[in-house]
Amino acid sequence: DIISAADTFEAAGTDVIIDAGRWAGGDVRSALMRAADAVLVFARPTLSSAWAIRARLEEIRGGLSELGRGNFLSMVAVEGPTKPYTPSQVASSLGLPLLGTLPWDPRSAAVFSDGSAELNPSKLAKRPYARAIHSLSASLQTELDGRRRLLQDALDAEIGDI
Repeated sequence: DIISAADTFEAAGTDVIIDAGRWAGGDVRSALMRAADAVLVFARPTLSSAWAIRARLEEIRGGLSELGRGNFLSMVAVEGPTKPYTPSQVASSLGLPLLGTLPWDPRSAAVFSDGSAELNPSKLAKRPYARAIHSLSASLQTELDGRRRLLQDALDAEIGDI
């Protein structure tokens, strides 16, 4: 299954990112979220986007919290042509930490999502979207490293108590 495959890649030192698309309550992909080291919700800073996420968020948060992973949930804002709210305002209204933002750039995003070859690598690297992806990756790595340190500290403390 896909979770076993992801575990195999992770054991080999490869990060696994799965885009689960729009999630719905009772979705069969819920097992992926429960097995994940991080769950990122992507949202535009608009009322309609926040409302659509809010409708599903409690079930997502509840499923993660049951496993002690309630803090594995963060938001990434996708800044679009309309900006009625700031990314921080939307994240705060949803009760989610804001991991970072991505600029609205469908052409660059297609390289990552669809393997589009429309932009050559040297041009892509200079675009704000690619720089934002690298920044998000670094932020996520910092977050995951912090969780691993906390887990290791807890294990060390438990072993010391034996």
